Amino acid sequence: AADGAAPAAAAPAPAAAEYPEAERLQREHEALGLYLSGHPYQLHARQVRPLLTHTLAEVRALGGRGAAGRGYAEEVVTAGMVVKATRARAGPELFVQLEDERERLDAVLPDAGGAKLERGALLVARGVVKVQPKTAERGERLRLRVQKFSTLDDLRSGAERLYIHLNGDSSVDTVHRIRAALAPRRGGRCEVRIERTAARASSDWLLGADWNVAPDAGLLEALRRVPGVQSVDVRYARPG
Repeated sequence: AADGAAPAAAAPAPAAAEYPEAERLQREHEALGLYLSGHPYQLHARQVRPLLTHTLAEVRALGGRGAAGRGYAEEVVTAGMVVKATRARAGPELFVQLEDERERLDAVLPDAGGAKLERGALLVARGVVKVQPKTAERGERLRLRVQKFSTLDDLRSGAERLYIHLNGDSSVDTVHRIRAALAPRRGGRCEVRIERTAARASSDWLLGADWNVAPDAGLLEALRRVPGVQSVDVRYARPG
């Protein structure tokens, strides 16, 4: 620096962009061919678990029930992310591979209205698991034949309640920011409940019906980014 002056401090480097978790996982998969820090299904597992009778691993564990030369069938409700989907050459069916963080499973779905299921789509599927026993020519076969399924959009359109959990650091500003995030989505059917847990007391508020919303990915992400919000959960209606 001129005249012995101390050099100017370098400007701090800009912070790296913080992607929403779903986008971060997708970028990992695109770059590495695998999910490194988690699995997309884990973003939905807590919300969909009450709707299910079996996880994919529990469906897989039904294999072996067809022992002693007898077949076996059981109705299940399970869920997973679409790995791939192909349309049958003949007949209105889709062959789909589902996965969660632990298991992969093949399923046959009705091709309802020419449904297009992209990789990474969440499905909650109701159907019948059929186990064909081993024979001299082939091993045991387990197949899930789906009778009805719901996508994430289907679940959100029928959501019953949105839970916003606040931590002890939340403030009046937290509530103002929550209201600002909710306002553009008002007019839906989903109730909103705010719950706050502090060291000495807990409280909760069920907002009035005029604050019912139509939850979507943008709203959930906006709420999770509000300072003082600990978590955001959705209670989905059980598929028919």
